[in-house]
Formats: sequence, structure tokens, C-alpha cells
Amino acid sequence: MDNSRGAPIPANSVTASHQDRASDVASVPLASYRGWDPDKRRAAWELDRSEPGWAVFYGPYTRRFYAIAAWPSPRPLVLDAGDTDELRTLMHEAHAGCWPRMA
Repeated sequence: MDNSRGAPIPANSVTASHQDRASDVASVPLASYRGWDPDKRRAAWELDRSEPGWAVFYGPYTRRFYAIAAWPSPRPLVLDAGDTDELRTLMHEAHAGCWPRMA
């Protein structure tokens, strides 16, 4: 295949067909993120279940825990911490600090 100037276009270029690229991608083994840090993912799930008003999750790439407030606020409230105990403390502090303004 040639481009408008007559130069050959490599087979792995952006213009290659989807089918050509699909066979290349299928041959690369991918690790499942579900297998990463199962204990931390479980801890995040348990914290999420025990704290109504928050969405809690673990980021396997960052290896940090995150909580997003699920109540109306002027700005999104997102917290992060290195462990669930620290995150729970931050969540309670944030909730106590926001509660009087929510009433």
C-alpha cells in the first residue's frame, strides 16, 4: 500500500485494517487486573459496604484507596489514602465537616 506521495505504508501503521491489528493484539498475553492486590480490593469492598454515602474503591495502578462522596456538595469530594484505616478517618472528618452545611 502506498500513501499519496508514493511511499510505502508499514503494515503496522494507523491505516492498517482492524482485522490486521486484531490478530496482533490477540497474540499478546494480558494480565488481568482482578488478580492484583486481592486483599486490598477486598478491604475496599468491605469499607464501601460499611460506609453509606460513599463510593469506595482501590486503584491497583496507584495502589491507593479512594472514596467519593455520594451526597450533594458544591464540589466533588474525592479522598485518597494509603490504607483503609486512614481513608475511613478522612471520610469521617470530611462528613463531620460537611454535615452542618448540608442541613
